[in-house]
Amino acid sequence: MITAFFRLLIIIFEKIIKSWKVKSVSLEFQEYLYLTLKNKINSIEEKDIKDIYALSFYINDEDDDPRFPNLILGFNTIKNMKIEIKNASSKSEAKWNYAYWLQNELAAICSEDDIKGRNLWINLLKIKRLHVSNYEIEVDYSEIIENKLDLIKKHFVNLAIECSKRIHEEGIIRNKFNSDIPIIVHELEYYDEIADQTKLANPPKIADEFVKYVNDNT
Repeated sequence: MITAFFRLLIIIFEKIIKSWKVKSVSLEFQEYLYLTLKNKINSIEEKDIKDIYALSFYINDEDDDPRFPNLILGFNTIKNMKIEIKNASSKSEAKWNYAYWLQNELAAICSEDDIKGRNLWINLLKIKRLHVSNYEIEVDYSEIIENKLDLIKKHFVNLAIECSKRIHEEGIIRNKFNSDIPIIVHELEYYDEIADQTKLANPPKIADEFVKYVNDNT
């Protein structure tokens, strides 16, 4: 009876330790993501500030490998939008379709060049048991692996959304741009989930114009 009790205590203790490790590694990545984006946003040149109407959190799988999503920080300007109107089908397309944006790169988090971010991300995948090996991708691909890759994408997007919310909540956007401009959390193609996640990533109504554009064009 005592032995069974101690075994139960050990199991509970191991679960607590595992939960603490997952939380610790996750918080470390989240803090890195937040501080990197915060610093890059604050480093935007003053000459561009009044012309910027939206920021971009462009999420892209590096080399089409879903295990290694990148978050690329950029922005678009009213000046560039006006230039691109002649190439787009409408003003709203020039304003909100990423294909017509500057596509500048202020930061590329978790890219091959971002060694610290990439390592933190890999550690997070391992501790959450979402790590997928080259062998599993190339030889032993299955529905289980596919589901893992879907979870990896969802987790990365959720972290980007939470980071965007924190950036707004801590006044980084308002202090830099003197107003609340939207952060678009997106891929190259737009679909319903892009509108939903961007709405979540911003304060109420801030991203409404973008959400309407996506809903009207998908």
